[in-house]
Amino acid sequence: MDMNRHGAPRSGGVLSLIVVAVMSVLLSACAPPPRVDTASGELIIADPSLRGKLTLAGLNYQRGGANPQAQVVLTNETGKGIIVEYQFQWMDERGFSLQDDRMWHQATLSPYGRANLTSTATRPEGARVRLSVRRPYSEF
Repeated sequence: MDMNRHGAPRSGGVLSLIVVAVMSVLLSACAPPPRVDTASGELIIADPSLRGKLTLAGLNYQRGGANPQAQVVLTNETGKGIIVEYQFQWMDERGFSLQDDRMWHQATLSPYGRANLTSTATRPEGARVRLSVRRPYSEF
């Protein structure tokens, strides 16, 4: 690299570095996308007593076999254990529901604990996932 008398790169050297940096970014954009990426997702807390106590994080989306899969991390933000029921709803890219029958499942979260929850879409068009959470035996 060509330096001036103060030890700094000459303007031609800086321009070369900028060109190399821009080309690296452009070439990395051409690489194939990773197999697992973040999908659009939503958390619905059906029971008002749970609001502010649970957060949704680490939403991953994977197209492995015929139907996509989603994994989310549900976190208890309190110092007390919580028992919840949860239900996944899969939607297509336009937001239309893909499932008619959705079952509720139970999860126990220790104080400040986390639960990895997974679901597989019933159809290959699954593009978005919604996680509904409630207290056991409540209506929603």
